[in-house]
Amino acid sequence: MKIRNGLYLLLLSLMAAFVACEETEGAGEYDRWQERNDAYIDSVAGVARANADGQWRVFKAWHLPDDEEGFVQSSEVKDYIYVHVAEAGAGAGPAMYTDSVSVSYRGRLINDEVFDETFLSEEMDPETAGRALLEVPNTVAGMATALQHMHEGDHWTLYIPWPLGYGEAGQGSVPGYSNLVFELFLDEINLGS
Repeated sequence: MKIRNGLYLLLLSLMAAFVACEETEGAGEYDRWQERNDAYIDSVAGVARANADGQWRVFKAWHLPDDEEGFVQSSEVKDYIYVHVAEAGAGAGPAMYTDSVSVSYRGRLINDEVFDETFLSEEMDPETAGRALLEVPNTVAGMATALQHMHEGDHWTLYIPWPLGYGEAGQGSVPGYSNLVFELFLDEINLGS
């Protein structure tokens, strides 16, 4: 299991390095940003769908409709979030769309730039981290999708395509067309916020 997780981390590191090394000398940090993010999420989708270590989950964005037989109407990579389960929690859940949740997290871009976090140090220890109270409907579509599948105690790494994050426009320090990568710990679900 540890070897598989090591291989998974190596594969993702190589994907990130490949995307980052495609830059030409002297190019700006965010040149070809959409193209780089699209290539990155396509790579993650391939790894997640192969599910070699058995720890991957793929979820259709919560707001996209199913057809009359309950099947997804879209096969677009960007209509899904990709989750690597680091630890499965045994607590209550999953959260509903109307709930609020207490979480610890680190959000970063594909270039490893951290744009938001509750952790107080480099170590991602939920016991010593700050916590954020989030209302599920007030999060980006990719985060809302994940939270509606999580149980208390879950530790997941989320890979959210840019259309399910901050979209074309971006927000704050997150440029448009940015995939979001979250290390997310679900501490507690607060019913019916």
